[in-house]
Amino acid sequence: MVLVMIGESVAKEIKNVPLSNNTISRRIHDMAQDINEQIVEKLSGLFAIQLDEATDSSDDAPLICYVRYIQETNVCEEFLFCRKICESGKATDLFEILNSYMIESNIKWENCVDVCTDGARPMSGQYGGLQALIKTKAPNVK
Repeated sequence: MVLVMIGESVAKEIKNVPLSNNTISRRIHDMAQDINEQIVEKLSGLFAIQLDEATDSSDDAPLICYVRYIQETNVCEEFLFCRKICESGKATDLFEILNSYMIESNIKWENCVDVCTDGARPMSGQYGGLQALIKTKAPNVK
């Protein structure tokens, strides 16, 4: 890419820059952290979350969270996080993952106005599901 855009001499110089796996890994982590901070910063106003429990090819079960918020006059949707479900996948375990992320990121539950989940019992149970647990922390969720 450098060869095409800038020229052969610069491309040769760039080839000489050593990049170890640790350096690349650290840079990817830093970029991901920066993107996360930018999204969290936008959640100082009202927002809604969408949660889903998935299963990947190695039978790991991550909890995936998307967030929707208004920026100027646009409704924006962003990927917020994906965390491995280490426990049983019960509503209390899922809530602990979500609540821990909210606390770590200093996101105020009061700004959460809606929650969307699938119809699975741990997610949507009226009395013991994840939605019910979220309502105890987020008083504005209907």
